[in-house]
Amino acid sequence: MKLTYRKAIKDDSDLLIDIYNASFYDDYVWYGECPGYGKTKEEMESSLEDSANGKQSIKLTFDEISDIAGIAIDHSFLR
Repeated sequence: MKLTYRKAIKDDSDLLIDIYNASFYDDYVWYGECPGYGKTKEEMESSLEDSANGKQSIKLTFDEISDIAGIAIDHSFLR
C-alpha cells in the first residue's frame, strides 16, 4: 500500500466532516462540547481556506497536549 499526503481542498469538506465527527464524538459526549465535532460544511470550507492562507491557529485540548507530551491527565476533577 502506498500513502500519499496532500493538503486538503474544499472538495474534501464532506469527508473531513465525517472524519472529525467520528474522531471527536467521544470528546463531545464526555465534555458536552468539542470544537472539532459538528462542524458545518461552510465552517469546514472556511477552515480549509484559512489554513491555505496561513490564517489557521492551533488550538489543543488537554487530551491532545497529554498525547503530545506523553503524560496522563486525571479527568476526575472535571466530573
